[in-house]
Amino acid sequence: MSQGGPRNTLARIRGRALYDFILEYFLTLINVKTDPLTPTFISRRVTPGGETGFTSIIDLTLATGGVEVVDWKVICGSEDFGDHRPVAYRILLPRRRPVSHAEALPSLLTGYPHHLTDWSRYKEASDALLDLSQLQHLPMTRPETAAAHLLGHIIEQLVQATKRATPYKPRRDPLSTEDPHTGSPRNSQGRRKVNPWWDKTLREKRKELNKFKRDPRASRENVIRCRGEYRALIRQKKQQAYRAFLDSLDKEDKMYEAYKRVKSSLSASATPSLLAGDITPEQTCSKLADQYIGTTAAAQPSLLSGSEASVSRCPNPHDSSMFLGHTPACMISEEEVINSLNAAKGNSDKMGGADGLRWRHFIEASEKLYRLVATLFSWCLAYSIVPDAWRVSLVVFIPKPGRDPTSVSSKRPISLTPVLCKWFERTLLLRASGIQRYLRDKGHQFAYLKQLSPLHAINHIVSFKRTHKRYFCLSVDVKSAFCEIAHSAIDKGLRLAGCPEDVTKWFSAWLETRTGHAFFRGSVASRQATPGVGVPQGSVAGPTLFTTAIEDALETAEIRIKERLVLTLRVNPAAVDVQIVAFADDVTVLVGFRCKVRLSAEEVQDLCQYELTRAFAYTALRMDPSKCQSLTNLRSASEGEGKELRILGVWLNRNDTWIKHLTERIEKSKKIGFALARFARSSFGIGPACILELYRRVMLPVVSYAIEFWGPSLANVSYKRMVNRLGNMAIRTAFRLGKSFPQHLSRTLADCGATSTELLNLAIERQLHREYSVGPRGKALERKWAQELRERAVDATAHHEILGRSTPPTEICPQVRILGKEEAIAAEQGLRNQLVRAYTDGSRKPPEETPNYVPSTEETIGSAAIIYQGGTQRVLRARLPPSATTYQAEQYALVLALGFLIKHAATLPDSTAYLFSDCRSALQSLSTQNRDHWTQVILGRVQALQSLGIDCAFVWIPSHQPEGTIPGNDEADQCANEARLIPNSQMARDVPIPVAHTKSLLTEYIAAEKVKQVQGINDPGLREMVKSQRQRDIVQKVMKYYKNGRVLNLLAGHSKILHYYVSKLKPDHDPGCRVCPGQQHDMAHVVLLCPTYADSRPEWLTGLGSVSITESRFKIFLKFLERIVETAEGNGLGLS
Repeated sequence: MSQGGPRNTLARIRGRALYDFILEYFLTLINVKTDPLTPTFISRRVTPGGETGFTSIIDLTLATGGVEVVDWKVICGSEDFGDHRPVAYRILLPRRRPVSHAEALPSLLTGYPHHLTDWSRYKEASDALLDLSQLQHLPMTRPETAAAHLLGHIIEQLVQATKRATPYKPRRDPLSTEDPHTGSPRNSQGRRKVNPWWDKTLREKRKELNKFKRDPRASRENVIRCRGEYRALIRQKKQQAYRAFLDSLDKEDKMYEAYKRVKSSLSASATPSLLAGDITPEQTCSKLADQYIGTTAAAQPSLLSGSEASVSRCPNPHDSSMFLGHTPACMISEEEVINSLNAAKGNSDKMGGADGLRWRHFIEASEKLYRLVATLFSWCLAYSIVPDAWRVSLVVFIPKPGRDPTSVSSKRPISLTPVLCKWFERTLLLRASGIQRYLRDKGHQFAYLKQLSPLHAINHIVSFKRTHKRYFCLSVDVKSAFCEIAHSAIDKGLRLAGCPEDVTKWFSAWLETRTGHAFFRGSVASRQATPGVGVPQGSVAGPTLFTTAIEDALETAEIRIKERLVLTLRVNPAAVDVQIVAFADDVTVLVGFRCKVRLSAEEVQDLCQYELTRAFAYTALRMDPSKCQSLTNLRSASEGEGKELRILGVWLNRNDTWIKHLTERIEKSKKIGFALARFARSSFGIGPACILELYRRVMLPVVSYAIEFWGPSLANVSYKRMVNRLGNMAIRTAFRLGKSFPQHLSRTLADCGATSTELLNLAIERQLHREYSVGPRGKALERKWAQELRERAVDATAHHEILGRSTPPTEICPQVRILGKEEAIAAEQGLRNQLVRAYTDGSRKPPEETPNYVPSTEETIGSAAIIYQGGTQRVLRARLPPSATTYQAEQYALVLALGFLIKHAATLPDSTAYLFSDCRSALQSLSTQNRDHWTQVILGRVQALQSLGIDCAFVWIPSHQPEGTIPGNDEADQCANEARLIPNSQMARDVPIPVAHTKSLLTEYIAAEKVKQVQGINDPGLREMVKSQRQRDIVQKVMKYYKNGRVLNLLAGHSKILHYYVSKLKPDHDPGCRVCPGQQHDMAHVVLLCPTYADSRPEWLTGLGSVSITESRFKIFLKFLERIVETAEGNGLGLS
């Protein structure tokens, strides 16, 4: 390093200290400000003698701790960069594998990954280890001690069963750069590169191939065969892995999580960012713990050793003799325990608490567990027992999208509590089902309620806005809502909701004296929770407790705002309408006026905020006025305020235009879709057809969010143009096309409709079959929307089936028996002596020509039910409209039978009616209580029969059995066929048009649009090629390298890509070219070089890579391929 000034020695000393500091803490300094004149690195040179020398020094100001380097001059070589200028830097960990939550958290099962567990072996081990004698021979006498002993037994035995069924994998050092097994280097994220499709089968196949290659006695045919099998197996595994990858992306939040994982694996900053001003993870972890848990320090977390329990006892505690001989009045049954466990099967792999057990460990355990858990839960509820382990939360932090990663508010705390505690919370919520009815009846809350979603809340807001000439919408931000909700407010809310006293008492005891251990990048900060406030985020009961706590405050605020407005404006109360809509802690105040308003928008907003603050005072929640948003058409003092509002992911504005919302969704779709496409290509090696599938299953669902509201806008040409750009970009990405290639041609060959058409069809379906939907706004848009419906032959005025109704779920659980085929036949034979039986059936067939029936081209649908009452028999028949489905016909037959039973309930000879049906799906919809039209009708009639003292049992029977096996089903099938011949004048008129019929109309329209696309191709030869299946087969036959693709997989767009693919074509059966000696007879040689086809070979073909392919050249090339096929077949060579 050259000498550049008196301060250079000091600069070198400080630079060396800074470098040592960076190495010690594994830090990387990145220049935030783009300044090319400032060196932003330290490089180190090792001399042949082993000494280390610095060739340059960082010019920076770092005064945040550890090292302070300020005000000095840097000289690199002979260049003088001038005086020092301060530069802002970020501090990041190296590009190595981030520490996952599962690896960082303490657990009794550390080193036993759950995805490697042999679950059949685990069930056997748990059956052998769990001991039911623990219930009869308890050595303790106090209830809390007995509960602790039983809890310890359950946890200890399940942990031991897991260890027996899971191979031990020691935790790897996240900062290690070598693999612990092989010593080979890992990639930049600190882990070995493993393909998601690689498995043991491929490994064995590769060993077999290598064995053939090394064996000098192996024949060439065997090597070729084994290589072909190996490559075919790889393709199969890749396709299976890709299908599984797509199936996991069934919801938008899962798509976004996958996108974040993909981006973090490719990004240099894979680890969470430190907060502003911090240089170590310990500092950030401490700040997050103070913000979200509490400020009082607590003991560091330790693994469970004895599972001791603490208890919040009743005012009159039970003595020992009462406990040993007393059965709690609130005894929880095994059925309740099983029902609450079944409700968690969708989250079976989610992380648990410090014991390491997940939901699946309890789902797959022995049935002995149910009795043990039911007894434990009964004791905990009866005596308000809360084990110590259930009061402890392991708190991890996930980033909030779109926030500054260096601020505290950008982290969302998630509390990980033991699964057994979550199981108990779920059981209590099922027992206190009145809370759901209470919240639904109030009508303010739309979160965490069955059959309600954010779209219902948005529909409420949009409908309110459209039904009021003058309106004001205020969206309020609540600071740290779940962390600051008062426990007194929760207790008050539970009592107002009619929650049982013992459940309320247990929740109060559970929320007291909680401890949280915050984990951030390997650092731990333990805190006692702030007394009297907060619910653990990530718990099962936390969201319900929060929504119940604020419900009374929402109702109070709604009343007070209306009273203040009526007094201020001096109008009739009917002239002011105030409603409050909440989705968890997202609160929106809706104010509508039917009179002249003298107040400005700012005055109405101040009034609403003041009353909300008063109403929420007892909940300890605080509003953030700076983050409030408003949407109004009232006069405003500030220009631009109140014009638009973003709520629950949807942008609303005054004029009901959806440009901003659609633009945001398109950008998010491109961001997620193209990132996942790049990941899929690198991980699975998929072709263009698979990329198009990702476009349909990921990108289109992201764009179509809330299409129930903005869908009619797609009737405008400008909206169609916006979404079509997205589809065009996806096709170009899939086939690597240049922008100049004709888009209509690529769509036709790719068998992909226009994006606007697919989205518009979805919008029509949602508009007709969803209750939360709004129509077009404005006469011009209404005319365009009506025209779109007419083009698809859709009648908007007809009665359509409404799916997903927000009606409260019925509490009726009908008896449904679905057995195996032989068992079902035996069960039906055993029930033939019952006094009340009904056999139902539906039939859908082409019309039959009979003397009394006029033939028709439409299919006919019939339903029939045969009711046996003792020795009498009654037959009911009905003919359904042609738009009905067989599934609807089966359901309608059940409706007929139930209607007859209700009408004659007083004369039925028995109190139980058995209904037999051969439609398994119709009976399954009853057990799961689907929200389709006829399922709700059937459940309503079952409830009506129960009120009349008649119980219903539904039994599945197999269809198409030998005659006489089930005589009742044979007769019902014959009657259903006869019902199809009922005259049109007597056809059932109460059958709504199903979704399947609407989808069929929309599918036919897409097919017609594809024909129009073909007709739109200017070149007649090319148009015929697209229409000709033979031409497509020729291309696929010759270009056999891409077997899973279509025409455009190989041809289109860019000549460089065409040249690349032609060179990869597989060789033919004939090993040598008959015209060119010494040349292999592969397709690349035939297409590009062989003189046999010189007269028909396009002159530009030899210049592939430097010429562009137009429509005419595309057509000429296809004719050339056809000539090759015909010549080869004529010579008897054949092309496989």
